[in-house]
Amino acid sequence: MLTSPVTNLTFEDYLNYDDGSGFHYELVDGRLELINPQTI
Repeated sequence: MLTSPVTNLTFEDYLNYDDGSGFHYELVDGRLELINPQTI
């Protein structure tokens, strides 16, 4: 299970964030939200 950092991220932090999982995230109110992969 992946967890997002508890602290609020800045936009610069978000741009530099890489957890090595290959998942994509969006920044929402300082929190990372996992973007669901699009299925066909």
